[in-house]
Amino acid sequence: MKAGFHNDRLAVSARSVLLLILVFGATCFGRAQTEPPSSTAASAPATAASAVGTKSASVSTDVQKTPAPTIAAPAQTSASPHLVAKSGPPIDETNRKTLEENAGADAASILMRSSPPGAQIYINGAFVGNAPLLLSVAPGSYKVSMRDQHDDSAERTIGLLAKETQSVTLTLSSRYPNHVSIR
Repeated sequence: MKAGFHNDRLAVSARSVLLLILVFGATCFGRAQTEPPSSTAASAPATAASAVGTKSASVSTDVQKTPAPTIAAPAQTSASPHLVAKSGPPIDETNRKTLEENAGADAASILMRSSPPGAQIYINGAFVGNAPLLLSVAPGSYKVSMRDQHDDSAERTIGLLAKETQSVTLTLSSRYPNHVSIR
């Protein structure tokens, strides 16, 4: 009698383990819940149950009748799992437009150039475009920084009065020296 009880417990344990494996596999690998189990998945419960000993038919039908849990997937706007860029104008156009709209009637102008030309221009940390660039802004103090693709940079704080036009040319220098002198 003890041997029969022991075999029944093993069959129930094997059934539980197989059910967990099938449910975990279905959720992890994204199989649809209505998809019929593959031939290897259907034969796995019967093989494991026959290794345990008894109730092989019972195990395979129990596994097939048990529905997979329903998991709500987040809504995706595209087929790609990667981040999707927002639609609309580029960020530099948006930042320039914001500065120019807030310039007011007494707007000042900045003509920004870099040496070498083409550096990215940041005003108070916001990207506004590439050099050379003419920009209308409200009078006040601004931190102008420029960077190029080689990680060269330059920075200057400028003050603008009402209706003033300033020309700013920054010579970009390397953040890290390209040669070292040892004495």
